[in-house]
Amino acid sequence: KTNDNNAGESEAKNDTAKIEKLTVKSDQESETYLSTSTTREKGKMAHPRQKK
Repeated sequence: KTNDNNAGESEAKNDTAKIEKLTVKSDQESETYLSTSTTREKGKMAHPRQKK
């Protein structure tokens, strides 16, 4: 059981690292979107994370 728990913790850490990287990328894209759309009314109204 100890080995199984250790393996589970390692996988959880890897998943967390992946999520953190995705979050950072998303934040950077949101900032870029906001900075390029501040002069547009549509850009101001839209939530940056919802752009696609």
